[in-house]
Amino acid sequence: MSTRRELNGIRVLLVDDDDTWLKVLTRLVAADESVVATSTATTLTQTREALASFAPTVIVTDLRLSADDSRDLGGVEVCRDALTLSPPVEVIVLSGMGSVDTLCELRENCVFDFLDKAVVTPEGILASIHQAHVSVMRRRSAPK
Repeated sequence: MSTRRELNGIRVLLVDDDDTWLKVLTRLVAADESVVATSTATTLTQTREALASFAPTVIVTDLRLSADDSRDLGGVEVCRDALTLSPPVEVIVLSGMGSVDTLCELRENCVFDFLDKAVVTPEGILASIHQAHVSVMRRRSAPK
């Protein structure tokens, strides 16, 4: 039987093809007591597999993923895939690159937040994850 903490806790899927960033993010997120589970992926294919099996409440993804297919903007694909999930999730894009057109496309695809790797702080990442989780819980409890 699931506990209240497990049911209401934050489940974070971390997606980045940079092993160093992924390790730093994993340690940061796992140390937060509100987070009940984390999973990681380094490619779009792995991300899709994790979406099917892990059931995150929040996804933190890099914008550019090394292409395990021919696309370079795998983070946009992650956002599109997240739109189809039920129950809903929120997506945070964490990247050091992004054009105005890409940012507009991300907003159209319901990205919760965009964080710049060059200036974001650990506190900023965790704050965004917590805010995204609150948004998810509101969306999940809203009348249909």
